[in-house]
Amino acid sequence: MTDPFAKVAIGDPVRFSAQAWNAMLDAAKGYLREQHSAVLNPLTTTRSATIIRVKNETGSPLVRGSILGLDGPLFTPADTSEDIFLREVIFRGTTPTADQHKRRYCVLLEPAGSGTVYGYDNGSQFARAFLSGVCPVKIDIKDISHEYANIDDGNSANLVSSRFGHARILWREGEGPYGHFPGSGYGEDTGVQWAIVMLGVTGSCFSVGVANGAISARSGSAPGSGQVDLYRSGSGSYSGATEDGPLETIDVLNDSQDTMTSGNGIDDGLRVSVAWDADDVAWVAPLECGT
Repeated sequence: MTDPFAKVAIGDPVRFSAQAWNAMLDAAKGYLREQHSAVLNPLTTTRSATIIRVKNETGSPLVRGSILGLDGPLFTPADTSEDIFLREVIFRGTTPTADQHKRRYCVLLEPAGSGTVYGYDNGSQFARAFLSGVCPVKIDIKDISHEYANIDDGNSANLVSSRFGHARILWREGEGPYGHFPGSGYGEDTGVQWAIVMLGVTGSCFSVGVANGAISARSGSAPGSGQVDLYRSGSGSYSGATEDGPLETIDVLNDSQDTMTSGNGIDDGLRVSVAWDADDVAWVAPLECGT
C-alpha cells in the first residue's frame, strides 16, 4: 500500500493524496487556533500557583531542597510583553538574606546548575521550586520546642528553626520513630536534619522569658525596648522555667506606657511573656510586678 505521507526527492513530480492534503489543512488550522488562543486567552497556559520556576543566580550549583531568595521576576511587562509575563512566573533566585527574603523564598524541587563553568555546562540554571504548600527541606533545629522555621541568613542549604516564622514544621527526623513529638523522650536531637514543612504560613508561639536588664516603657508613640532571656516553659506553666535555659537572648519592644516604682517599664530579672507579630517583631508584657 502506498504511503500517503511519503517524502519526495528533488525533481520528482509532487502529487498530493486527499489524506495528506487534509492532514496538512488540519495541522494548519490547529496552529492558527493555538496562536489565536494565546493572544486572546493568555491565562490558559499559566502554571501551578504553588510551584514556580526559578533561575539560580547564586553562582553555584544547588541540590534539590536548597533555599533561594526571590529577587523579582525574570520577565516583566516592561521588559517583554504582557503575553509573555502572563504565561509563566519565573523568578531570579539568589542566596537568601534575612533583610530581603524572610517572606520571599522558595525550596528547590529539583537541582539547579549555575550555567557554564570553565566552558562546561553543569546543568540548567532553571528549576522548579516550592513557593507554598507542603515540602521536604533541611532545618537547623536550635531547640526541640520550636514549631516554625525561617531562612538562615546567607545560607541556601537549610532553614533554621524558631518560635516564629513562615514555615510550620509538620515533622522532623529528630521526632524519632512513629512520629513522637519533642518532649516525648524520643528523638530530641537538635542540629541540621530533614523535615516536612508547610510553606507560606505566618505563626508564632507564646514564650516565657526573664528581662535581661531593665526594659523601658513606651514614650508617646515610640515603644520601649530591651532584651529578654528566653526559657522553655514546662508542664504548661512558667514556674521553674529558669531551670531550663536561657535558650537565647532576644531584642524586644514594649508597647505599655506603665512604669514600675523604679521608673522602668519592666525591671531587670522579672518574668515576662513574649509574642511575635507578622513582621517577626517580638513584643513583651510583664508577668509579675517589681518591688
